[in-house]
Amino acid sequence: MPTVYTMERHHQLLHLWQAHSATGLRVVHLDFHCDMRGMLIDRRVGLAYRIRDQFPDLDQGNFLAHAVMEGRIDRLRWVHDDPGGRRDDIGTVKFESDLTALPHRAALAVRNVAGQPLHYEVVPARRWQGVEEDEVLDIDWDYFACVDYPTDSIPGRIASFWETDSGVIPEETYVCYSPEYSHPTRRLFDQFVRDLAGRFAATIVALDPPATNAPPNRRIISGYLPDRVYRTARSAYRRTALALKHRGLY
Repeated sequence: MPTVYTMERHHQLLHLWQAHSATGLRVVHLDFHCDMRGMLIDRRVGLAYRIRDQFPDLDQGNFLAHAVMEGRIDRLRWVHDDPGGRRDDIGTVKFESDLTALPHRAALAVRNVAGQPLHYEVVPARRWQGVEEDEVLDIDWDYFACVDYPTDSIPGRIASFWETDSGVIPEETYVCYSPEYSHPTRRLFDQFVRDLAGRFAATIVALDPPATNAPPNRRIISGYLPDRVYRTARSAYRRTALALKHRGLY
């Protein structure tokens, strides 16, 4: 019987896959973010590499990168709306064609690092035609309700999802609330999960929340910056990085 798993934070999904000893997954990932921070993908040859100095411990922004390196995912399709995707994400996955990937590619070549096989696609939401055979469906609620979207756009985004129906019912579906990245829309989230389970004739399984909700420590070279200074610096970095991406520089 199909199952819909719900969770608070997306890295819980990797724990689920580990508990089930999942391998060879074909995943369609609906999300504002890639959740593959610290990874370089050479799409020409279908290989993924970890970027040694940018591959931190498991968190919400890199759990798919960890899953790939553990050999759990064979094929991954990232579906995102606009705004969204690499153009609007900080610390996102790198591609072999990115200017900033050049030093990492050189370092990997010098160390003769073997890549992890991965078929990877990025699909704009307007072109997504639904779940394909043998895929599992992974949805981050910020695909619909990201804090970067106006709240009045959420119902339309959900409606567009329901209009995309390939007729395929995934054996497993995962829906993550991601409170740090989504508008506070818990009731709407819960209703969406019920509607999804009804459409798929699926059982709902709610995963227990993580033991702690505390974010990772902010590590910098010379200790910790005062919070106000940190936030100002982070905001300036974000604005600069996004401005470069909007000009095609990754």
